[in-house]
Amino acid sequence: MASSRLSVEGPAFAQAVKHATKLVDKLEINNWDFALAPELYAKQSRADVLAKELVFVHDGRQQTIYGRLVTGGFGETFNLMGPIHANAEFRLRETDIFDQVHRHTGTKGLSDLEEFRALPPAQPVHLYNYTYFFTLRDLIFWHALHNSGSYPSTLEHMARNFPMGKVIQNSMYSPPKPSSDDSNPAIMTFDRLTVTFPTPHVEWMEQPLFGGLVKETIQVEYLVTPDRSTATHPYLPLVNESAMEWKGSKWNVRVFSGVTPKDAQVGPGYLPEGGKRADS
Repeated sequence: MASSRLSVEGPAFAQAVKHATKLVDKLEINNWDFALAPELYAKQSRADVLAKELVFVHDGRQQTIYGRLVTGGFGETFNLMGPIHANAEFRLRETDIFDQVHRHTGTKGLSDLEEFRALPPAQPVHLYNYTYFFTLRDLIFWHALHNSGSYPSTLEHMARNFPMGKVIQNSMYSPPKPSSDDSNPAIMTFDRLTVTFPTPHVEWMEQPLFGGLVKETIQVEYLVTPDRSTATHPYLPLVNESAMEWKGSKWNVRVFSGVTPKDAQVGPGYLPEGGKRADS
């Protein structure tokens, strides 16, 4: 999703806050019927996760997910949003885990996939303005204030996570060279994403949501466990398995990769974009 709010301060910013608060109040009173606020919807903006490489390290008590993402989009500023456990730790930090799993499994991560090799070179970008949305009101207020367009299905999907005890983590990023061609999006990449939370079993991440650019995601995911695992992936086939040593311990590594469809390409009763009901 792209943010398009101009930089404002003083009375102009106070007016933007007032407008966002009024919109959130209207939605809350009407039980979050997003159809009443079509200004929240993405109309021209297109941005998507094109590819992701993840390592899931589960030691039996907690799980740490290390991530590398490649995104594409038209615009100057974007936000990356997703649900995480309320007691999770989100950090950006250096790690050698990708080098280790590549070396011990004889794989090259995303570069092993022909679909990824066909992508244009990506611009390295950095995440900033890390934000947690603890309630649906927080999330909608931020989107209204930043004029950050979102698909109806994305809003509905995020809304379902709060009753499950999760929060939404959000970060922003900007390409050094935004796209100047409406047929060629800017391709961006960032890594060092790290999320840790306690859980007795392996928890796979949700599929990326459709943002109007591509309907599939190129994925490579590694499962790293102390003992040999029989865990399968809900979306990807098993393509490799090996053993490795890391941080003085022995680990088993299972490799899953492929190309998968996005989740929530269209929200119930909605067209893919524009904020209109399909039956209207």
